[in-house]
Amino acid sequence: MKKTDKIIYWVITVSFVLLFVFANNIVLSIPLKETYRLEEVESTKYDEYKRDFEAKIETFYVKQDIFFTTEFSGYAFIPTNQASPNKDINLVFISENKSYEVDASVIEWFFLKSMFREKGLVGINHFFITRFSPIEMENGIYELFIYCYENENTIGFMDTNRYFEKTYRTFKEVKK
Repeated sequence: MKKTDKIIYWVITVSFVLLFVFANNIVLSIPLKETYRLEEVESTKYDEYKRDFEAKIETFYVKQDIFFTTEFSGYAFIPTNQASPNKDINLVFISENKSYEVDASVIEWFFLKSMFREKGLVGINHFFITRFSPIEMENGIYELFIYCYENENTIGFMDTNRYFEKTYRTFKEVKK
């Protein structure tokens, strides 16, 4: 083998090794349609907004695809006197060591309209849905919190009393 052939061989070999080492990060950086990125946050980010409000996780589903796409849907609202056009709902997963946040799409859900009317709520944008990949999360047991922003004066952060365990390629609900 010539000297230049050896150099090319080693460059290609090192490139493939690096590709395999960073494969998860490369694949997870591909933006997927209707999927949100999980972001690491400080566990105390929302402490000043702690309060109880009306919230429920309706569905939790893990798809057995390459990303182990996880989907949550439900509703969250804090009663206000006016509709909240800039409403924001996030799910926050907090463990002993790490905390992660994922955005959710706030959507109109007409099936809940009668419940909203009974509670005297204005507007119908109280249902949320989110999809994300938990692969980037560290292994551990996470407590699920919901952050709900109605307007600058009406913000809440609430414990759902639901726990989820992340182990390598699994993400499942556990009882605590």
